[in-house]
Amino acid sequence: MEQSAMHDMSATENVHEIGLLEINPDEIVKELEKTMTSKPVYNDTKSLFDVTLNLGDESPSSDSISAELHENLDDLVVERQNWDYFVQNIKTKPTKDQVSYKPSEQQAAYLAQGPNLQQFVSGFKDFMSTAIEFKDEMRQVQSLTEDLKARCLHHVNARQREVVYKHSADKMHK
Repeated sequence: MEQSAMHDMSATENVHEIGLLEINPDEIVKELEKTMTSKPVYNDTKSLFDVTLNLGDESPSSDSISAELHENLDDLVVERQNWDYFVQNIKTKPTKDQVSYKPSEQQAAYLAQGPNLQQFVSGFKDFMSTAIEFKDEMRQVQSLTEDLKARCLHHVNARQREVVYKHSADKMHK
């Protein structure tokens, strides 16, 4: 009993050392026990969100939950230490250990013949300026086309009116 109390104290001290949790593990256990009690609900309709746990006599004791909590806290402390060690080693790792790769002469010749970033960017700029010019010209052509359609329609309507007036005038004079 005394040993588990020391284990409980070391786990809570570890939690406070890493600064992640400011809660009492005993309160967590009590809250978990409250939420895990069996409360059967009998409704005519069932919903996926209306599920209750029916643990019956299989509910874990507070000692086993407390032990699992302390094991998880210990694992958390170890994982945090491993992470800190990893981060420190990455920062202090010398750059001369980095692997350098030099392509063969054939690979270098192949890469030299291929496109480079500057050519791609300048080609893209040319393409975009051409595309923008085309879009502007297309808008102008569409505007002229719409204007031409409107004028043609007006001309056709005017000719139809003239024909109708002439026809009706001829009928009136006869």
